[in-house]
Amino acid sequence: MTLFIPPLRTIRVALLVCGEFSKRITAEHGDYHSMFRRWLKNSLPPRSGITLSLEPYNVFQEKYPRHDQLPKYDAVMITGSPADAGSNVPWITRLVDFVRHVVDYHPQTRVYGICLGHQIVSRALGGRVERNEIGWEIGPGIVHTTDVGSLIFGVNKLGMQQIHRDHAPLAPLSDSVTSGDIHVLGSSCKTENQGLVKFYPLPHDLDVTRSNIMEHVHILTVQGHPEFTPSIVTSLTNEILGEGLISSTMARDVHKQNRLVGRVPFGGTSKMPDGAKIVGDVFWQTLGVRHDRQAGRV
Repeated sequence: MTLFIPPLRTIRVALLVCGEFSKRITAEHGDYHSMFRRWLKNSLPPRSGITLSLEPYNVFQEKYPRHDQLPKYDAVMITGSPADAGSNVPWITRLVDFVRHVVDYHPQTRVYGICLGHQIVSRALGGRVERNEIGWEIGPGIVHTTDVGSLIFGVNKLGMQQIHRDHAPLAPLSDSVTSGDIHVLGSSCKTENQGLVKFYPLPHDLDVTRSNIMEHVHILTVQGHPEFTPSIVTSLTNEILGEGLISSTMARDVHKQNRLVGRVPFGGTSKMPDGAKIVGDVFWQTLGVRHDRQAGRV
């Protein structure tokens, strides 16, 4: 007889979905919900005793959790999208306002942003989103972490899939960064702001180490795509090429890089730490989940 052991805890996440893929991409790789669910479940430490409840809301269609539902969620996570996070179309401005509301009035609910989600959170914190003059950043690349980023991620650089041409410049956030209200996590050769973190108020006597800082993370964002595999980025690159948004030379370079990553994955025999695994691990650690069942107990 198999003994059923109930989960120690169910972690509930509201996934704010900011777009949809083409039918071909969805047929091959799934939708945003399935990609995020796959990534987060693969990142969940074994024998953690944790069950993930990931509930999608198509915010690009003005569908949101009710405000009175927010206390039941441990976190909200904002996905990427081909949309313009710097625009003032109604659903974008409503999303910025919603994120600001969650941060200010539901602080017990953590906030995570991925790609466009990172840019939306940057706007909610007082930043701006604009077209990157350097151009597209596509494919596997290196993110160099700051001191705070190294503390959070445990490495001074990590490999991350990218696919964006907009960014959230640091200049509008300079006062918040200088004051220590928010911290930059890293940068790449094309994007100075590759992620942000905001902590809950830290105890004055806190011994700041990686193991005990995680529970104090309130907001965490990354510009890259930990939920995207090399094959997903390759497929999306082909679509962008077909729309005439990038050159065939850039597309071929992405294909070449992702073939190499496919043979030597980040974190395998490669010397570049796998950003997808690391960011996923950080997500769970901020929610109190460790790599053994006892540490996952709350």
